Amino acid sequence: MNLNIKKAIKSRPALLALARWFNARIKGTWKLDPSIWIGKIVGPASAQIVQVGSNDGKTGDPLHRLLRRRHRWKALFVEPVPYLFERLKGNYKDPERFAFENALINDGSAASFTGWTPQPVSS
Repeated sequence: MNLNIKKAIKSRPALLALARWFNARIKGTWKLDPSIWIGKIVGPASAQIVQVGSNDGKTGDPLHRLLRRRHRWKALFVEPVPYLFERLKGNYKDPERFAFENALINDGSAASFTGWTPQPVSS
């Protein structure tokens, strides 16, 4: 019986989404998602955000969903890795809302930037 219920839910995308939403609320995992708290603190009003170390602007990014939905929010993205910077610009194409800086930020002391590969490995 339990297996049939799971199969029926999985075969209906809307029902599956509702079941996942409900399950997340019961388990409390929604409390761990920073985008929920950021959205509640700032609200739908205008906001200006600076994100240092933006990666591609999507992967594991707690702001991505909020920036897509909140059209009055603006952001400055800072990402030092060239290929990630190019992906970042591709993920946020509205020049009125989004600005980009391909730079490395530190405390002003001399430092070398290592630990990244110039291009992702292709398979």
